[in-house]
Amino acid sequence: MNSLSRSIQSYNIFYGIKQAAFFFILFAELITNDYLRIIPALCFGYFVSKAILDIAVNIPKNKDWVIISISIFDFFMLCVITNVLKQPSWTAVINLLIFCGFVTYIGYWLNQVFVLKVAEKEAEEKGELEQNRADKSSLK
Repeated sequence: MNSLSRSIQSYNIFYGIKQAAFFFILFAELITNDYLRIIPALCFGYFVSKAILDIAVNIPKNKDWVIISISIFDFFMLCVITNVLKQPSWTAVINLLIFCGFVTYIGYWLNQVFVLKVAEKEAEEKGELEQNRADKSSLK
């Protein structure tokens, strides 16, 4: 579980950097100075990545579409960051699409594993709590 939490944290850092890059490109029309543009991009990237992680952790059962929609948004965001449509050759476009798909799949897989582990841990804690209550009531 410890290695999984480290994987999730490292992916969250990567996701924050990715969000910051997306907002840096998005703010190009609003703020022309690159040095001033990086501050709001980092702030927005940090807050969006924290919100996405909180959403992924607190997904109720049978709501896998949330993780899928986050992954689709992540794929399109990566396509914007890597500037897929303005590449000079088809091989560069295909390579970038493969990269975007691979990174998106890693994020999807980590979210799935993390959600399953959190649900398993909560069920285990709930079982232990009920066992403790049953033990206390049998002692009375």
